[in-house]
Amino acid sequence: MAVVERARFVVEDPDEVVAAATACRFCLRTAAAVEVCEDEGDGGLATCHCVACATAADLALTHEQLLRLVLRPPAGMYVVLRSVTS
Repeated sequence: MAVVERARFVVEDPDEVVAAATACRFCLRTAAAVEVCEDEGDGGLATCHCVACATAADLALTHEQLLRLVLRPPAGMYVVLRSVTS
């Protein structure tokens, strides 16, 4: 079972902190696109895509973090809400 890192921001954080929390772990650039999906029990999962180094990383989200990304994403970040299929 893979270990998924938890996102490190709170809903009240400014855009810069949220963007840093979803930044690429390799080159530290802001994620160009983030795909989020809701998990029925624990909140959600974000897959952060870096165009610069062609990598993706998963982050576990609380329900509040999921809503923050979907309703008020940082400037320049493209957020896609994808559905979970059972």
